[in-house]
Amino acid sequence: MQWDTKSIIERTKAEVIEDVLDGRIPATVRDASELHDFVDANCYAGLCDDECPLSTSEEDVDIINDAMDAISGWLHRGGLLDALRRIHPDAATLDSHHKTFHDSRQRG
Repeated sequence: MQWDTKSIIERTKAEVIEDVLDGRIPATVRDASELHDFVDANCYAGLCDDECPLSTSEEDVDIINDAMDAISGWLHRGGLLDALRRIHPDAATLDSHHKTFHDSRQRG
């Protein structure tokens, strides 16, 4: 497993999308700090796993902070919603009352 900033960003994006689809976080999250309202966002991309070689050194903290800044930008620019629409272009809707992502195929 890679532990560079780009790899952490891509794994975090995939895990955020999965968490939205599983109903753990709303599709309307617009900043990485908001993720903490629903999950321990510090653990995305395996950062809490025993095999994670990153430490609290300044260099490693910079890698993690750069990744989280990129995730915040992705969320703020609507990257999450764009990704959800690509997964289910005909089914992705935001329920304004519950603010969660729904797959219309599951509503049947």
